[in-house]
Amino acid sequence: MGKVALSLTYVFPLLVVGFLFARNKISSVWIYALLGFLPIIYVAHWFSLELNEGWPTQSEIPESFQLISASVIEPNKQIDHPGAIYLWLRQTPADPPRNHHLPYSRALHERLQRSLDRLQQGHRQIGNLSGRESGGSGPSQSDASALSFEDAPPPKLPPKGF
Repeated sequence: MGKVALSLTYVFPLLVVGFLFARNKISSVWIYALLGFLPIIYVAHWFSLELNEGWPTQSEIPESFQLISASVIEPNKQIDHPGAIYLWLRQTPADPPRNHHLPYSRALHERLQRSLDRLQQGHRQIGNLSGRESGGSGPSQSDASALSFEDAPPPKLPPKGF
């Protein structure tokens, strides 16, 4: 859903209830029923916004992807933070990047840092999620050992036509 449609899901019920209160056209039982239904609409609106506004997706990491960027938050015992790794991935060149959240792993942090260094040097990075069974299921997002990164092959240019 687009932002306009999501905004309308928030505003439309308020307008309806306001109109009904102002016109006094229906019984108060229906108005109270509508008022009870509004929180359900607002919760649905919140979860829809969460999916569209850069929050990490809950979907599984694709089997192969292009690494766009990453952010690592190391564990901090002073504030009792377990750490986190955020990956921005693109499954195909035509897809928009998606944000994925993984729990912190020192091994993944080191592999990711090497990959980010190569990315900064101008080498596109391809990631793979190994160990996935046929049928789409496999290692969970918390299985950091299943992720690997490598340089993408150079793009193949079409032949020149004269």
